Amino acid sequence: MESPFMDLYGKETVKKNFSYSEFLKILLASGVPFVKQEIPNHQILLIENEPNKDVYFVEDGVILLNSNRNVVRIVGSKQIIGLNGDALVDESFYTATAISKVTAYIFSKKEVLQTLMSMQEGWLYIYLNNQENEKIMNRRYVLMRQNGEERLRDALNELAENYGISKGDYIYIPKIFTRKIIASYTNLSVKSLARIMKVLIEEGFLVYDSKQLLLSNE
Repeated sequence: MESPFMDLYGKETVKKNFSYSEFLKILLASGVPFVKQEIPNHQILLIENEPNKDVYFVEDGVILLNSNRNVVRIVGSKQIIGLNGDALVDESFYTATAISKVTAYIFSKKEVLQTLMSMQEGWLYIYLNNQENEKIMNRRYVLMRQNGEERLRDALNELAENYGISKGDYIYIPKIFTRKIIASYTNLSVKSLARIMKVLIEEGFLVYDSKQLLLSNE
C-alpha cells in the first residue's frame, strides 16, 4: 500500500525531493552544526535504552543495529540512524556498532529536529524516514516467519545484493559478515547455521572458499 504522500506529491517527486541526499543537503545549507568523521571498526555509536543525542548520515561503511543482543538490521551507505521510531523519544531503540570503517556526518538530534520543524515540509523527512524503517522491519518480520533454510537464503541474497562484490560467476559477500553475525541476523544458532550452510553448499546455492561466502551470479 502506497503512502498518501506518494499520491499527493507523486512517487518520483518524493524519491527525488525527500531523499537521503536532499535531506543532508538541506541540513548543510541550513548551517546545522556537524562533524564529518571517520569512525573506526568496532566503535559503538548508540546504546540501546540510553539517551540518543546524535543523528548519523552514513556516507560509507557498515553498521549493525542490535536489540536485545540480536542483530535486527544492517545499515550501509546513504542511510540514517539515530532518527528512527519516535523522533521525540530520547532513548535509542538499539545498539549501533560499526563493523567496518565508517564515514558519517554527525548532527545533534535536537538541532536536526528544530531545523525540520521550522520548515514547511520538514516533518515529511521524519515521516518518510520512519516509514522506510518500518518497511525494513516488516521485511524482517516476514523473514522471521520462514523456516531456517528460507531465512538463510533470503538473508544471503540480501547481503549479496546490498554489499556483495560481483566477480565472474560469483558474488562475494564481504568477510565482515561473519557466521556469528549471520546467525544472529537470521535468528539461528551457529550450529544450525553450519548445518543449513552445508545443505546450501550441496545444492550449489552457496560456496564457502577461504572463509568467504560466495553466491552464484546466475
